[in-house]
Amino acid sequence: MLNLNGTICVGAVVVAATQACAGVVPGGTYTPLAFGPLVDPGNGAYYTQVYDISADGSSYVGILSDGRAAYVYQGDLFIQTGGSAAAAITPDGSMAVGGPAGGPPMQWLAADASNGNIAGTVYDSPHAGSAGSFAYGVNRDGTVLNIVQGGVSSAVLTPSGIRRANDAFIAQFPTGAFAGANRGIAVDAPVQVVLGNSQGVYTTNAFRWNYETDDVSPLNIPAGGTSVTVGGSASSSNISYDGSIVGGAARVPSIAPLDVPIYWDASGEAHVIPGVGGRLMGTMNAVNYTGTFGGGNLFGAGLPNHAFLYDFANDITYDLNDLFAEVIPDGWLLTHTTDISDDGSKIFARALAPDGTARFVELTGVVPAPATAILLGLAGVGAARRRR
Repeated sequence: MLNLNGTICVGAVVVAATQACAGVVPGGTYTPLAFGPLVDPGNGAYYTQVYDISADGSSYVGILSDGRAAYVYQGDLFIQTGGSAAAAITPDGSMAVGGPAGGPPMQWLAADASNGNIAGTVYDSPHAGSAGSFAYGVNRDGTVLNIVQGGVSSAVLTPSGIRRANDAFIAQFPTGAFAGANRGIAVDAPVQVVLGNSQGVYTTNAFRWNYETDDVSPLNIPAGGTSVTVGGSASSSNISYDGSIVGGAARVPSIAPLDVPIYWDASGEAHVIPGVGGRLMGTMNAVNYTGTFGGGNLFGAGLPNHAFLYDFANDITYDLNDLFAEVIPDGWLLTHTTDISDDGSKIFARALAPDGTARFVELTGVVPAPATAILLGLAGVGAARRRR
């Protein structure tokens, strides 16, 4: 095992406590422990998508290979019913939101679980019927939804009604300015990340919008860059709790011919993420809520996508295929990091299985406590080898 200081820690799934592999992250070590499938849905099914996870990674929503919509709550699998699927989940995992493409937004509550299912209902708001959208994201207490209006325009559904980013752009910028697609909301701050056009006030097309004050601030293009895009989707997997860290990508010709992964800090300044080996291009589309770790995909000329983990405090990027090399079963390739728990101990990634199918898996590690004699994941790894 590789620790984050570059030394090699012995052991694969069983990790013995040693001084060399103990420490604190950020600035210490990350001890990879196990690779395994997500909660087993049975009948040979697997996860083809995980849309969002809870803060501790014990709950998540996604899609199974047999088409069913899954809601895992604190390690127990339930099937979503109601004719549509959830796209996001609250940090405590107790509520998931989503719905049909044209609305209305729907909710699934873990408290309503019965006989292996959780029934979806229309989101509990007098304004849900006029949303015209499903819910892409949700704040911590479930009172604000991330939605779109007219198919593309950024908006939020709040207890007092629907607020539209386009109104703020029209008020703040010259004639012709507009807000387009949204890229998520912060769970603890009134911030939505949006794409848009400020009609020359800023060169960037990415912004933070405070939906309480209507202030719009830029997510700037890095030095030497020509364009930016915000990573991930509108499910908020690439935004920290308070909206101060946002993941994305930028075109910087002096670094690479295609987009390179970046993140924006609280001031809107862009920071290019270091590549690994010949892999410099890609996107940061995952930021954990605490803003301590990020991830996404990296590729290079003739080099396929590899999932990465980024340590914000130390500005270091790690290839997950290297970091977890001793516990990844033969024939598997981790291509994209999609979600990371608050403490970094659970990493969700898209992977290519030996049979060529794309599946979602969970990687586990010890952060930040010193490693003790722990046995984790043997059953999971064994199951992965048998089923996959």
